[in-house]
Amino acid sequence: SIPFLRWALMPPGYHKDLYFGIRDKNANGLLVGFISGIPVQLKVENRMINTTEVNFLCVHKKYRAFSMATVLIKEVVRRSNLSGIWQGVYTSGTILPTPITQTRYYHRSLNPKKLFEARFSYRNQKMSMSAYTELYKLPEMAELEKGYVVRPTEEKDINQVRQLLNEYLKQFVIHQEYTKAEVKHWFLHRPNIVES
Repeated sequence: SIPFLRWALMPPGYHKDLYFGIRDKNANGLLVGFISGIPVQLKVENRMINTTEVNFLCVHKKYRAFSMATVLIKEVVRRSNLSGIWQGVYTSGTILPTPITQTRYYHRSLNPKKLFEARFSYRNQKMSMSAYTELYKLPEMAELEKGYVVRPTEEKDINQVRQLLNEYLKQFVIHQEYTKAEVKHWFLHRPNIVES
């Protein structure tokens, strides 16, 4: 959704020049490739480093044979360098040169049918769609220990959330140290955008 993209692409300190795409002038200006970068300060072994977090790299299926991803990546690097940023962070499903870390992550599909239809997720052909969606079904209400309450994050919680988050992240050699503005942007509850 447009509100989600605004949230994801416009954090505090964002640079408009790190969002760009490639259009095909022979196809009425169709957008055929896009990439984005946002500034992120990382703490690496107790030293702050300015980086560009690269995200939303996509190329139209019909144009993937033209090395557009390489062109987009080189251009976001060039634009970051013009801003004095010489380090970048990104995720990849394949091993690319000079990785600084590796991780395995797990996620739970909240809308498995839609993810399957978009070819993001796959299911065993022997499993029906109803069985597949039932497999990922969440309980109607979370079970909490007595005395605990779940409620959306509010503006009054920002300082406490920031303190808890930054304290937790200190255990890692590489981590982001969030400012109050960043915590407010990324973790304040926003319906249909971020549930926090």
